[in-house]
Amino acid sequence: MDFRFNNLKNINTTRYIDDSNIGNHFFYSMVLHHLSEQNNLLSTYKNYNDLTDLGIKLFVGSRVYTKGVLITDDNFFNFLFTQIQPNKNIILCGYFQTNEFALYLHEYFREDIQQTGIIQNNIFKYRYKSNNDAFVHIKLTDMMLVHDPYKYYDLVLSTIKFENGYISCDNINNPLCQQLMNKYNLKHIKYNMVETIMFATTCNSVILSKGTFSWLIGMLSFYSTVYFPKSTKICKSNIFDIPGWNEITPTDS
Repeated sequence: MDFRFNNLKNINTTRYIDDSNIGNHFFYSMVLHHLSEQNNLLSTYKNYNDLTDLGIKLFVGSRVYTKGVLITDDNFFNFLFTQIQPNKNIILCGYFQTNEFALYLHEYFREDIQQTGIIQNNIFKYRYKSNNDAFVHIKLTDMMLVHDPYKYYDLVLSTIKFENGYISCDNINNPLCQQLMNKYNLKHIKYNMVETIMFATTCNSVILSKGTFSWLIGMLSFYSTVYFPKSTKICKSNIFDIPGWNEITPTDS
């Protein structure tokens, strides 16, 4: 057990001491949301404003108890659809990034009420199904899990047909970004984190990086063709293994 998360600040609360990005906090938040909704728990979320801006509803109940139950990677899925008995607070201690949960979330956000809310909140909603644009996301540290990142992006971009290409990266001056921008005339978008997700998910083709932020873009891309790279590391549970998504394995030729 990681006792850093076993404290009062993390009872019915997503991690306030965790510096992870919105992608990781999305998984925490969706676990807390479902458990809170089942048990009417008074809950707080680190990325509440960002996620609600995206149109993702997070449940905030009213009940607080004197005892708690530890929710971990090993047991969380068993709790999601049942009321916790006896009545207890919850303490989140895990990352919750399993393929089973990723598949559930992909289906959950394609329910009419969830999908409609996200689409209506998107400031770029006029772009849905009205462009032939490609969006490239690069998270440099996460792409270290890919054998040859340039070959991956180059293979997809050279294969698909697109009118306008856009790119977002944590370091746009990196040679990988510059090479792709020069070859494919990609335009650097300079939006904040939420706006980047909103814009990306309206593009006809979405070319993902590794990592949970990129995964979140793919998950909310309701009408896009989604591509992601094969990892050089065998993952215990691959959150990118989503029906309809295209795993790309560049050849050495």
